[in-house]
Amino acid sequence: MMIAGIALAAVAAYGQIKTGQAQEANYKSQANMAEFKGRGDAIKYKQQGNQMLKGLVESNANTAAAAGAGLVKVNLTGSAGTVQQAGTRYGVTNFNMAKGNAITAISMGNMQANIYRAAGKTAARAGIYSAIGTMGSAFMMAGMAGGPPTPQPYTPFSTTITNPPMSGWAGA
Repeated sequence: MMIAGIALAAVAAYGQIKTGQAQEANYKSQANMAEFKGRGDAIKYKQQGNQMLKGLVESNANTAAAAGAGLVKVNLTGSAGTVQQAGTRYGVTNFNMAKGNAITAISMGNMQANIYRAAGKTAARAGIYSAIGTMGSAFMMAGMAGGPPTPQPYTPFSTTITNPPMSGWAGA
């Protein structure tokens, strides 16, 4: 009966280890997805930055064309150069923000991935510790339940003969 209990505990312990390993694999998968998401977000931000620069070039070209056609009124908008400088400042600022956002997206993806990896290692360790606890409990229970009687060493002539009480004898 004790052997069956210990065997069942061993099966449970094995299952606990495997569960911890499966959780670790799941967390590793989530870590990879977090990194991919960070990279994907970074690409989106870079595309936004490139669109800003493309818009800046178009805006400056339109301003130059309007100035050349005499459509820029100095008293309302200033010179064509002033309009282009303002547009350039705005475009470069937005481009730099998009670039910074791309760097942040990659960093955040990596940070989240590291959190998932640490959780995976913890889950694997927890499975091992649970298995150790299960086996320890099984051995404790087996020890408390007792086992077959402990054999006593055989010693021939171990019985001693005692003298009967002397009461009632003459001279006592």
